[in-house]
Amino acid sequence: MRFYFAPLLIAYATLAVSAFQPLTTTTKTPLARTSLFSSSVDLTVSAKTYLLDVAERLKSQNGVFIVDPKAQDELQKAVQELEQQSQTMKSPGPEAYLGDWTLLCTVATPKSNFPPIPILPNNPIRESIAQASNQYVKVVQRIRSDNNSQTVNRVDHVIEYQPPDQIGNVLSAIPNLPEAIAKLKLPNPLQVSKSKVVLCHQAQVSPSDSSLFTTKLTLTSVVLNVAGTSAMLDPQGADVWGVNLPGVQDVLGRDTFETTYLDDTLRISRTQAGFIDQLRLFVRDPPTVFGEKEDDEYVVVSELVDEGDADEDLAPSDY
Repeated sequence: MRFYFAPLLIAYATLAVSAFQPLTTTTKTPLARTSLFSSSVDLTVSAKTYLLDVAERLKSQNGVFIVDPKAQDELQKAVQELEQQSQTMKSPGPEAYLGDWTLLCTVATPKSNFPPIPILPNNPIRESIAQASNQYVKVVQRIRSDNNSQTVNRVDHVIEYQPPDQIGNVLSAIPNLPEAIAKLKLPNPLQVSKSKVVLCHQAQVSPSDSSLFTTKLTLTSVVLNVAGTSAMLDPQGADVWGVNLPGVQDVLGRDTFETTYLDDTLRISRTQAGFIDQLRLFVRDPPTVFGEKEDDEYVVVSELVDEGDADEDLAPSDY
């Protein structure tokens, strides 16, 4: 049965690569910075408001993965403004970022002594794919404590994909697309309605001199959860594939990121991957009682992967 999902994994890779392409956008007048930052009453709140406005606008134009140099520069400046204005704030502890954080947008830029990353010219197809990624792809970082305490010891990356029904849903930005083509159904033999790839990490949080704190991740397992309307799938979603990775972390499975800003609804993280600097903005709803089962699909779940190397050691993901 695992072979049925090879096209689904290819779709994930295609969307991830395509979303990094630049788009043709229209210019929207940004908020007046003088009116936002002229008051000394609450510069941090003003900087946050400005940053969220910029991030939402750039995401709508470029998708989650922003590669246009001008858009990257605008976002970077807005982030730096908030980081600077929040330096006098009382630093929250790592327990303040327990919960589910949705990726709002991200940029990856080479360090100053490296040449810029080459990008392909703008075109309506890439614009359509980026718009589709905003609608059909969602990335959530779930920061958790598995021992009923406030100590962060697990971070899961959840990549959710809802397959579109028609070609027109994916190529919506192409002008004069024939209606006959737009209404063509996309292949979906298993009638998949939603799928999730879950990357599970052990996490260790420590103080940092350059940020609020540092989080070190170690990849431990990968799980694929699929929901659908065919007789072969669970309408509510069930694990169809999973594997523990006991040896990968020594080669490829380690990552570290710095948290430079954190409040109840916004988090900024920075990391380096080789010569690439990565900036990520996450948002979440106001926190609820963590650990209680709710109607929302992203809730605290039981341990996903137990100790052991074999596939049968994986417990149900409950994602």
